[in-house]
Amino acid sequence: MLRLVGLWSMPEDKDAFDREYLGSHFPQLDQLAGSLGTKTSRCIDGPYLRMTEVSFRTIEDVHDALDTDFGKRVLNDATALAQKYGVRLEVLVVAEAN
Repeated sequence: MLRLVGLWSMPEDKDAFDREYLGSHFPQLDQLAGSLGTKTSRCIDGPYLRMTEVSFRTIEDVHDALDTDFGKRVLNDATALAQKYGVRLEVLVVAEAN
């Protein structure tokens, strides 16, 4: 199992960011092709406000999901959200340890 992890840096207006993120961006992630589920957490320490994970079976599933028209719209939405709130989005793909 793999996880596509998004780390969102700290915006100036945390509550406004969370309202928009949770209300419009996050719900789209469950609709990515091949997604096995999503979860998001609000960070309580460090330089990030939020960590979000989308689970997939393989790296090919990750690439296939992001290469669809819908996946590209989700990526564009993430970019627009980061720009609007002046935050940095770091994206990682991690594998579960056996």
